[in-house]
Amino acid sequence: MVKMLKRIQQQQRPGMTHVFLTARGTRWNRSNLGLRMRRLRERAGLPDDVKLYGIRHHFGTQSIINGVDIKTLAELMGHTTSRMTEHYVHLAGCQKHLAAAMQQAVGRRRDS
Repeated sequence: MVKMLKRIQQQQRPGMTHVFLTARGTRWNRSNLGLRMRRLRERAGLPDDVKLYGIRHHFGTQSIINGVDIKTLAELMGHTTSRMTEHYVHLAGCQKHLAAAMQQAVGRRRDS
């Protein structure tokens, strides 16, 4: 994560307000992202139900599980308030419970 942030900082130019820009130097929008995601899915052979929302949700969930505070996460995700980010908090500290539930859901027992 630290390497990624350093790389982003190196790439930033004066007056640049967005981290990720299109090839034309404009900021990404839903249309650009949707098109890129569709092409990536096709190249990688991923199913159509792999969506940007799921990747974004995974990022938010993993951030909370790994200890990122909610205000920082809200800023990273571009939320205007931390209230939008609060729905990721319910998973903090639940990894073992969720892993056990997943094992039960797929019909496998964990060896203890």
